[in-house]
Amino acid sequence: MKKHFLPKSESVVCQEIKDYFNETPLATRNCVKGVNSLIHHLSIHKMAISSVNNLLLFLLRSFQSDETYLKRIIYACIIELSKHTDQGFVSINILVKDLNSKIEDNKTEVLKALFTVVPKEMVYDFEKYVTQALISNNFYRADAGVVICYLLLLKNYGKVKSWITNTDITNDIYGYHKLALLEKGNLLVIYNKVWVCKEAPAVLAVRILSNKLEQDPSNLNHFKNFLNSNFSSEAVFFEACKCVVSMKDELAVQFINQALQGLKIFVKSQIFSHKFASIRIISLLSLRFPKNVAVLNNEIEQLLSEDSKTISMLAISTLLKTGTEETVDRLVKMLPEFMNEMDDHYKKISIDTLEYLSNSYSSKRDAFVNFLARSMQERGALDFKMHLLSVLNRNIKKDCLREKILDILCMYVEDSEHHQLSMEILGILGREIPHSVNPRKYLLHVYNRLILEDNKIRSAALQCLYNLSMRSDSSIGFSTIKDCVNDADKMVSSISKFLLGNLENKDKISCQEEFDIEELGDLKEQVLKRVGVKEEEFVDTNDQITKEPIITNKVCREITISKESSDIEITLIKKISFDKENEGVSLKGSKNDIAETNNLPFSCVFKLKNKFEDVQVLSGRLSLKIGEKTMGLEIPTILPQQTYTLETEVSVEVNETIYGVFDYELCVEEDVSETENESTSLIPFMFSYFDLSMPIDFENRITNEKTVRFVLNRDLTLASKKILDLLNLKIIHQESCIDKLSMSLAGQYNETIYLWM
Repeated sequence: MKKHFLPKSESVVCQEIKDYFNETPLATRNCVKGVNSLIHHLSIHKMAISSVNNLLLFLLRSFQSDETYLKRIIYACIIELSKHTDQGFVSINILVKDLNSKIEDNKTEVLKALFTVVPKEMVYDFEKYVTQALISNNFYRADAGVVICYLLLLKNYGKVKSWITNTDITNDIYGYHKLALLEKGNLLVIYNKVWVCKEAPAVLAVRILSNKLEQDPSNLNHFKNFLNSNFSSEAVFFEACKCVVSMKDELAVQFINQALQGLKIFVKSQIFSHKFASIRIISLLSLRFPKNVAVLNNEIEQLLSEDSKTISMLAISTLLKTGTEETVDRLVKMLPEFMNEMDDHYKKISIDTLEYLSNSYSSKRDAFVNFLARSMQERGALDFKMHLLSVLNRNIKKDCLREKILDILCMYVEDSEHHQLSMEILGILGREIPHSVNPRKYLLHVYNRLILEDNKIRSAALQCLYNLSMRSDSSIGFSTIKDCVNDADKMVSSISKFLLGNLENKDKISCQEEFDIEELGDLKEQVLKRVGVKEEEFVDTNDQITKEPIITNKVCREITISKESSDIEITLIKKISFDKENEGVSLKGSKNDIAETNNLPFSCVFKLKNKFEDVQVLSGRLSLKIGEKTMGLEIPTILPQQTYTLETEVSVEVNETIYGVFDYELCVEEDVSETENESTSLIPFMFSYFDLSMPIDFENRITNEKTVRFVLNRDLTLASKKILDLLNLKIIHQESCIDKLSMSLAGQYNETIYLWM
């Protein structure tokens, strides 16, 4: 491959710039060549600030030239150099001179360059150049003015809002940038302008509207218009569907069926991009709404025969989440031919989903295990093979599958690609062979490892024989381990001596006790490194096989705990970490006694947003009162329109009310000469028993039911949000009409009590 830029040192690049820009007259070709080398060098190397400053002065000499192309290159170079030095302001006079000239050709580039080098305290001095651009008839110059205003608003220059006089939105990229600017400046007072947007601005309008639905449910019908494929363009419709994917449950369930109706049309399209976009979104929706997506199974199955492996792969992964017992066999037969095309991430998702389906339909377990066996024999990355092994490890505890999985593991260990896999398999064999119908059937494969493999696997085989001897008949491995004491390999010999000593003292040692990796102490890191497992990836196999994976913590919905009139918006996310040993919460006494906690570690995530546009929170203190105890949290400076996040653990009992107040000091941004003290009280909150319930779905309805009816004097959508914020359960179903909202919520408390509302 031809290299367009040869490696050059910093000194060579600097010398080239000096030589080229000292020529009289300037040779445009040479100057552009030198600038290109400079930009390339800056992209891969860090240059000394002094060198950058010197080069900037040389570059400014080019403005003596009347060559328009050269000037444009220099404007772009100034923008790039401003990222590496704070001395860019030396070019201000030259840039202003070009802006004041009558030549319109370069004013767009000049304006961009000017506002990358202007010091922050001088920004407002150049207001007239931006306002001139905003009313310019030149499309590109006007667009540059809008983009500059938007970037300044991001940096909290609030006075920029007064520069904007025209709020018309055109249906092009200028309108897209203009809409973003108006939204950032909170200038979209009349939202009717947004709903009639077309093309690029409409895509942004969809995102803006989806973010505002939670605060203003009156816009629900407007959003439904965007989901109408007859009303919206393809790009706008797909963007609206993507927004449904990321919405909260109480909003998404109101749009899911309409979105699927439109996607049903596009999934049959002959245009590849439409077909791919639709199945991609359907695949994402199936993660949250498998029952709703199941109505499209017939259309999705037709995509299995697509020429594009990507579309076929997405179709399979979707059907795995929405399919029924009848589709499992077909998918298991079709999936192997796509496995080589899939990324490891999709492979893992497919395997996990198949495992879930096989657990749901017990008659399909054999087909699933056969698929795992074929996947193990195929060539693949170590990470994916370890994932397959963990799935087999989970299923080997089932009596109906143990013998079959043992056969699979023994077959694979005879020709393993990775020694890490062989060592893991030998560990599983040492644990599971004693529970098999014919334990001695599998011993040959363990003995073969002592003869045919390297010292790592031989050591694992010795440990396997030791485990078998301790769990069943000590004669199984005693003589073999004894023979290895005098082995030529020091590692194998030392391990054999250690294991032999333990066998001779079998009465005093029990390997029935589960091994804890933490018992290794300082040796833990070395052991994990030796077996090729990172510490963050280590999974205790004893935990893995004795119980199904459980969620050990819960993150509740974000709620607002400050008053609507407060200038500082404070929101709260409650987190609960469950104790796996003590099950976190235990039920005691009669059925009328609720529960008591075992010192659950509760934590609160507070988000404090400064709603002021030109006033900053200089400092503050968030005080919490829990019973007779108080705690204070120091809050640093919060700039206008910025949010500060703080997480802290709290010592509190279930249903114990927490009161709070936020005391803070205000001042004008960057002027601390005059300050003002303010205070706002928080809405009391608590960790309830609903917060302790995991939001999960389950098949069986509750047998003991009680109906409670009550009236909420507020908008249906806001009312549903309030209920969900309080209950923190999973939405199973939701229907709404003009004056009625029906929701079904489900959850599980303490792994024993199922809730259905």
